[in-house]
Amino acid sequence: MMAFTTTRSRLLIAATSIAAWLGACGPIDDAGFASDVDRELDRGRAHASRLVAGSRVAPTVEEAIEAGYLERLRLGLGSPFRLIEHSLQDPRLPRERRERLAWALLAATVDGAGYRIDPRDLGAGDVGAAARHLELVEGAIGEAAHPGAGMLAVRLAYAMAAAESTVPDRLKDRLARVAALIHDRAVSRSDARRLLRAAGSDTDPMALLTVWRVERRFQVERPAGPAVAEVEREAVALAPRLLQAIRRIPEGRPVGPVVAEREWPPRRPVLGPDAAALLAVEAAVYDAPPQTPVLVAVQTYRRLEKADLTPAV
Repeated sequence: MMAFTTTRSRLLIAATSIAAWLGACGPIDDAGFASDVDRELDRGRAHASRLVAGSRVAPTVEEAIEAGYLERLRLGLGSPFRLIEHSLQDPRLPRERRERLAWALLAATVDGAGYRIDPRDLGAGDVGAAARHLELVEGAIGEAAHPGAGMLAVRLAYAMAAAESTVPDRLKDRLARVAALIHDRAVSRSDARRLLRAAGSDTDPMALLTVWRVERRFQVERPAGPAVAEVEREAVALAPRLLQAIRRIPEGRPVGPVVAEREWPPRRPVLGPDAAALLAVEAAVYDAPPQTPVLVAVQTYRRLEKADLTPAV
């Protein structure tokens, strides 16, 4: 009886995780993609859903490895295109699984499933206020003509809000990092669309991806440069409106289509406990050196966590 209850609970958790994974992905207009590309994207999405379920109910080593790739993409640990290229070369997986995984990662990038942020991590006091801050940032970057303008507007608006004590400095600093992640999500999504449209029906998108990485064609992988005048003008025009919206958040007044606090369940990781344990063993056996994008991101998160635990003076 206990075994049945445990299995049933794991299946329910798996179903919830799949819904959360798919729910995180916004609608996407695939117009302009070749029909065979659309089919591969759909297969990739289906494969990702199977991996999420498999990673929580007695996963195999291969399923755990693949789920690990999806989890890294979800957290935004490095460029998704770098991750896709690595998945195609992973010697721990057979060729067929590598190809399915690569399409799953590319579909997730197209759908905007990467660089996800849990509103509870913002430290905004309560999850309802955090959800409104997060939605405000996502809306600014998503609706701006240039994602960079939206990101800059967020930084300007929250800097002004902190200066007038509407929000604490810690929240301002954290949202600046959040804005950078959401910016990269939008840019990588645009990069993925450009890649698939350029590939058409006569070029393998995965082969083209490798070429584009060598040629630095992906905007998300380019070093950040100074903002151009057009981007700065858009940001300066948007920032005052964002500031007005920020001021309404502590009062509980709506700033847009805000999700209520009770409707924000924990955003479960792709990896289940069993898959994570398998990955830990696999990593020890594989004994590869730390990857810089992962190491830098983890160290940054650790510093943020330590800052949250430091009493305010």
